[in-house]
Amino acid sequence: MFVDGGDMLPANRRQNAGVTAGVTAGLPTPSSNYSNDFMEEIDLSEFEHKIHVRPLTLSDFDDLVAMQKKCFAGMHPWTRDQIASQLKVFPEGQLGVEYNGRLVASASSLIVDFSHYTEWTIAHVHAGALGWNGMITFAAVYYLVPRLWGRPRLYSLRMVNWHFWLATLGIVFYAASMWVAGIMQGLMWREYGADGYLVYSFAETVAAMHPMYLIRAAGGAMYLAGFVLLIVNVWATIAGKVREEKPMTETPYNAAADRPLAPVPAE
Repeated sequence: MFVDGGDMLPANRRQNAGVTAGVTAGLPTPSSNYSNDFMEEIDLSEFEHKIHVRPLTLSDFDDLVAMQKKCFAGMHPWTRDQIASQLKVFPEGQLGVEYNGRLVASASSLIVDFSHYTEWTIAHVHAGALGWNGMITFAAVYYLVPRLWGRPRLYSLRMVNWHFWLATLGIVFYAASMWVAGIMQGLMWREYGADGYLVYSFAETVAAMHPMYLIRAAGGAMYLAGFVLLIVNVWATIAGKVREEKPMTETPYNAAADRPLAPVPAE
């Protein structure tokens, strides 16, 4: 946000205002040694100004650059192309404050509203549901089943490893493809032609997302395959089976070094 509020202050207070926002510049601060009587005597009407908040346009380029140079000395101001891009992609977040016909403040916010009602929101929910809730649930099942049924270990530790990687890669493909589809969907829905009508129909947006749907299906199939491995592993564990398989690592077992540490009483 860029603020140049010097002209908004009363003439008798401008010299002490410094480079601060005109809304609060010149007012006594809480740390000042002023009495309440003095504060009550201040006529706040001299600080009242009529300002106009409006959307920024490319014609404000010179004023924006001037404020950027004043507020952020030493930094390169935005170029005309950068400001034009902001106005085109995020028009709702580009606001300016006018006082006496002069632009004195601006705010450039990135309001991403094109994700509403698109695949982006669904991807966000699935990333949390499949990634966080799903993985926590799988870990709890693998931990509890051998203990609840009194088994020495799971039927297959390698199947657990396969399940982990299938689920992880499945989530990546599933959610990432939906994120891309959501951005594509939102931008296509917002594209207007010179005649003021939408450029793409709903059916055209669905057709454009077809490759993303295929990637999403592949990711979902991988995640489901991992879940099938869990069912087989849990069923065999409950049945008391133990799969003869190569250890997960080649680290040799040392009975003396790998035993649990003996508890030591606190002093």
